[in-house]
Amino acid sequence: MKPLHEIEAHQIELETKIQELRRSQQELEASRNKYALLYDFAPVGYFTLNREGVIQSVNLFGGKLLGVERSSLSGRRFEQFVADEDRPVIGRFLRTVFAGSGKETCRLKLSTGGQRPFFVRIEAMATESGEECLAVLVDITEKKMAEQALAESEYNLAKAQSMTHVGSWSFDPATGAVKASDELLRIMRLSREETTQEAFAGVVHPEDYGMVMEQLRLGAEGGKSYEIEHRLQFGDGSTRWVHSIVEPSVDNTGRVVRLYGTTQDITERKRAEVELTNKSNELQAIFDSISDGIVVYDHDGLVQHHNLIAPQLFPTEIRQGSPCRELFHPEAAAVPGECPVERAIRGERVETSQVSVRERRATRYVDITATPIKDALGERNRALVFFRDVSKKRLQEMHLIQSEKMSSIGVLATGIAH
Repeated sequence: MKPLHEIEAHQIELETKIQELRRSQQELEASRNKYALLYDFAPVGYFTLNREGVIQSVNLFGGKLLGVERSSLSGRRFEQFVADEDRPVIGRFLRTVFAGSGKETCRLKLSTGGQRPFFVRIEAMATESGEECLAVLVDITEKKMAEQALAESEYNLAKAQSMTHVGSWSFDPATGAVKASDELLRIMRLSREETTQEAFAGVVHPEDYGMVMEQLRLGAEGGKSYEIEHRLQFGDGSTRWVHSIVEPSVDNTGRVVRLYGTTQDITERKRAEVELTNKSNELQAIFDSISDGIVVYDHDGLVQHHNLIAPQLFPTEIRQGSPCRELFHPEAAAVPGECPVERAIRGERVETSQVSVRERRATRYVDITATPIKDALGERNRALVFFRDVSKKRLQEMHLIQSEKMSSIGVLATGIAH
């Protein structure tokens, strides 16, 4: 039989172990409660699914993601909560998970009965038994909506660039890397694989190459924004005109880190400008070949255009920007209502004559025809005025009248003498 003191010592040891066991049990219980709280209130959904996709267990947040009480989820198929178009996806996904040993990922659209689309990312891995899989659901709705908004914005930008023939690009001076939009590549007739500084430079017309490279250098080295028009030349010998606007991006030290630019195909505009210039030259040649003086007055009664003859008739009165008052009514401070230019601006056609008597100039007789030029919008008219110098005709008429008078007087005098 053991001595009493050994029995007491053994009892104390047992009591100590019991206390340690109780303390360990309390710590285990606290840890289990802690992880249970983490499991239930984690900001992701935790699911256990069997091979048929039936929900075995789920945390509180998982039920919240599906919009259903957790207690009613056990035994229901997960695909019931997946949007119709993605149900084949979840089927293939689960087969892949149970066929492998690693983690698999997919994205799904859920159908929770709400008006707003709901998207999740699922990461799942089969258990060691191979009969169940552990799945984590992460709400990616905001990210998905942002991606869709970005994709829509990029699509709209691409369509806008295509419709306006404007391409965008960026250039890194340090590396020479170029990024270009699809429309810019179409303008430059380059493929996506040819998005290099050398390829872009190779399309610039040889006669414009030096100017283009110098502007690019100034932008990259001095941070200078600029606009430039130049030609492109392609392998088939054809040329196109482009207009580029370039803006530098600088860091805190003032160093240019990137150049951003837009390039627009302006070939049609250039052709229209050439045609317009040719047409203007043609009309001006016709304008100047007419022997009468022609003046176009704007809606304020100021000379807008004139041919070569008009200033020869009235050297000081007809010049660019001079008012009609200087020619038709120099004595009046304001434009009188009977001014032929004023009447034409009001919409009347005027035919009149004028005798011009200026100091140190010969008397000039002029027939005037003023016709309104209607505005395309019907708002304000201009006036087209023809000046025909009839001085010689009038003098001849006056000489003829004078001769006839003298002849009549001679005949009368002869009759009286007889």
